[in-house]
Amino acid sequence: MCLYLDKNYVLNTTEEDITVFKHLEINRNGTYRTTYQEFPVTIGETYSSMLITVEFCGWDFCSIGLHSFPELLSAKKDGAVACWENCAVAKCIIPKGSKYYVGTFGNEISYASDTIKYVKIVAKL
Repeated sequence: MCLYLDKNYVLNTTEEDITVFKHLEINRNGTYRTTYQEFPVTIGETYSSMLITVEFCGWDFCSIGLHSFPELLSAKKDGAVACWENCAVAKCIIPKGSKYYVGTFGNEISYASDTIKYVKIVAKL
């Protein structure tokens, strides 16, 4: 998943926790993994990543980071087309003090952050 950035993009720092949503695939044994990178995740855990932006063919985007959606419906819509198997949507938090970018993915507002905490499953698709 790549977050497309506008020409005036800024690296932000959260002043408070930000609630976001992320779709996950449900493995056959009931565990979860991220849809695009297939990284195993555990609900209740916090994960971190580098944030890397690149320019390609005149477009700026964040290619490495923890991607999420600010709206539940956006995560559901993307999950409905991106998941190969059973899919769930997790409520997550980008914790206070984290770095993040705001951009778009699939015509939806989206974030890429350096930290994310998976709080709970809020929907199954």
